[in-house]
Amino acid sequence: MPITDIGSYPPTMEQFSEHWEDVDAALVAAGEVALTLQGAFASANFDTLQTEVSDAIDLVDTDTTLTLAQAVRDGKKQAIRARMSQMRGAVESQLPDSQYEHALPTLPSPDTDESKFLRPFKTMKNLWTKVNAEVTVPGFTPPLLLQGGYALANFVTELTALQAAFDDVTAAEDDLRVNIRQRDRKMKQAFKRMKQYRVAVVQRLAPGDPLLQSVPELSPPPGSTPDAVTLTGAWNAGTSLADLSWTASTEATLDHYALRASSGAVYDPDNHLLVGNVAPEVLAFSTAVHLGVPGNQATFKVFVVLTTGNEKGSNAVAVTRP
Repeated sequence: MPITDIGSYPPTMEQFSEHWEDVDAALVAAGEVALTLQGAFASANFDTLQTEVSDAIDLVDTDTTLTLAQAVRDGKKQAIRARMSQMRGAVESQLPDSQYEHALPTLPSPDTDESKFLRPFKTMKNLWTKVNAEVTVPGFTPPLLLQGGYALANFVTELTALQAAFDDVTAAEDDLRVNIRQRDRKMKQAFKRMKQYRVAVVQRLAPGDPLLQSVPELSPPPGSTPDAVTLTGAWNAGTSLADLSWTASTEATLDHYALRASSGAVYDPDNHLLVGNVAPEVLAFSTAVHLGVPGNQATFKVFVVLTTGNEKGSNAVAVTRP
């Protein structure tokens, strides 16, 4: 199969590896040296590169560190928002019409970025500190406590933990970017070597050699791009899976559908994984990929893949696990 996406690298490299072994065997049997590429790059080196590419792809696809860090962060964000709501209610009821009531911060939206999300809670901490020193408001005796005896010290601890959770997400994002760059660098090396091989094998084999008829394709041949299908999807609370379905392709040379997913609310063509290849007669698939914990989001596309390797992706569908 030709290279069409990230997931196509391992099987395509396997085809090249098998063909290279056959070519080497034929050359050695004819009393010639085995085929090598630039820099004395031999079949064994290509096999090593194949393993490195597969491992690099798997490292990105199976790394759940970021997903788990995001889940922890989002849980802490939800909890601390509840504390701000309690704080607002406590000030409004115990210090009505005071300067503190008018200085209460506004509850931030859950999807606000880090700096804007944390700012109101830092304001809340400072305001709470001042309220605890207040002795002039009639009927109020400090310190201010929330439901269950929750005190300022508890809030400071919770706010510190939330900041650490944001830091953990940032670190996981940085690690993921490093792994993606490593994966892409290895895939670039592999593509270069496979391109060199297609040229070198023609130079080493005699015209008409049967092995020249089976040199693996590296890119899809020129041809028509198939029409995209329409994808729909939703979370199924009963099965704890995302249920996805799509319209049928009418392409005569349809080979299969390829369902691919990215973590998050936007489909990333440079950072996706193959969820599964689906037979032409099947128009639905259920999965929990990237949706392991509540609050996770995943964005899916289904690709029409022809026998030539030409393909076309559908619309992107984002699914959120409640």
